[in-house]
Amino acid sequence: MKGEFDNKAMSVTDAQFLANQMQLYYAHHDKERFDLLKIFNQQPQHFKHMDVIAQLNRGIEIKPKEKQDKTEDKSESS
Repeated sequence: MKGEFDNKAMSVTDAQFLANQMQLYYAHHDKERFDLLKIFNQQPQHFKHMDVIAQLNRGIEIKPKEKQDKTEDKSESS
């Protein structure tokens, strides 16, 4: 990947996030991500950015509060 950074267009944090997302989609073999890339590149008129956001949200694992409490209780009793 190669590019030039323009701090007038985006922040350093946003540029890093964008680079990380590109790596997720282009460097890892995941069918769902590949399908999104294929639509983006080959059928851009059918591409929906909300599909990417939904896929990203599914990829973030958040522990429910109950599980966190049980995990903490076990570590405290040790």
